Amino acid sequence: MMIEGKKKPPVTWGKGEDGHPDLTKQRATIDPETVKAWWARWPLAMIGMSTGKPSGVVILDIDRKNGVDVLANLRTVGIDPYSFSTVISITPSGGLHVFMRYNGPLKNSAGLLAAGVDIRGDGGYVVLPPSLPYITRDEYQWEGAAMGVFDLPECPTDLWALEDTKRGEKWARRALEAVAAIVAGTMNGTRNTTLNNAALKLGRKVASAYLQAAEVEAALMEASQRSGLTQEDGPEAVRATIRSGLTAGLQEPEHPQDRPDYRLAPRSPTII
Repeated sequence: MMIEGKKKPPVTWGKGEDGHPDLTKQRATIDPETVKAWWARWPLAMIGMSTGKPSGVVILDIDRKNGVDVLANLRTVGIDPYSFSTVISITPSGGLHVFMRYNGPLKNSAGLLAAGVDIRGDGGYVVLPPSLPYITRDEYQWEGAAMGVFDLPECPTDLWALEDTKRGEKWARRALEAVAAIVAGTMNGTRNTTLNNAALKLGRKVASAYLQAAEVEAALMEASQRSGLTQEDGPEAVRATIRSGLTAGLQEPEHPQDRPDYRLAPRSPTII
């Protein structure tokens, strides 16, 4: 439940020993008597539903503010949200919430698929119709005949795959920036070894098609110039070290989803 147009639950989430929200202690409920008591206390509250495992629902959140054609953005990456589900709600700003069945651990994401498009899975929640954020604004509404009991279609595997790719690209880009900064700041005596290890690490991400070899080489050449290695060993020797590391890294593709915590829920709830 949320109140006064604010997406902030009046019923707080439980916290773990580290002080962060603990999703195993959330206060969301489907108990009728509890809901009645809450609504008696907060009669203007909106309806919030946990997404992900608690409800078995995943939401594709499509923002349509400021005249941006987000549907066109989605189509450029091969996504037609109307082909995913007929159960869709319309937000007061004209955005869409596409409801799909949860079929395994899935993190929240913001803007990975396309600008203005989010996914709400584990650790998130969504405002449901007929919630009214303000008296002067439209309410959340179901689109068309989307009312009643539904057998939701599963979140499609190609959506998962596309999100994995986009998440991988973002992860690799952060790694490129971080590794290049390390190379640039390395002191004399370890610069060549650091450069080789950096190229190897980034080569694994090139092997997974998250980065291009040319951009990695260019970034590491610039970092080596800043560290002084190029001036000491010469550009051809530096380039040879980078290419040697890249070649080794290409033999071991690396993906963020290889990590055991890849699809675990975030520590804090995310809402839409």
